[in-house]
Amino acid sequence: MGQRVTGRLRKIHKAMGFCSVEGIDGHVLLGERNLNEAGVDLTTMQIGDALEFDMHQDLRGYHATDILPHVPPPTTYHPTNEPTIHPTNHQHDWSDGSD
Repeated sequence: MGQRVTGRLRKIHKAMGFCSVEGIDGHVLLGERNLNEAGVDLTTMQIGDALEFDMHQDLRGYHATDILPHVPPPTTYHPTNEPTIHPTNHQHDWSDGSD
């Protein structure tokens, strides 16, 4: 395989992580050595967090190299097209005229 994918952390066991990747049966192993090389600390992560990595397959299954925390693209702010309400300059005399 050797393709760059995004996976979601599904399990942590000792110093290893296991990610699910859309379209792949089973989990992708995030090995301790590859995590250490990438500077990724599983103790600071939560189940469901996204990671990017190169996915490879061998006789034992899928494993990840070049692991990076997934950074989603920035969201763009779109202001609404709601009308702006401007205050009027009308003065109202609410008195009943009895002073």
